[in-house]
Amino acid sequence: MKFYRVVLRLSMIMATLFLILNRAFTKAR
Repeated sequence: MKFYRVVLRLSMIMATLFLILNRAFTKAR
């Protein structure tokens, strides 16, 4: 299923972005 693969990739990208943002916020503090 292509849709499932797209969703999986999107979730992975969102997770990485969330981690990067979290690290940036902790550094700011």
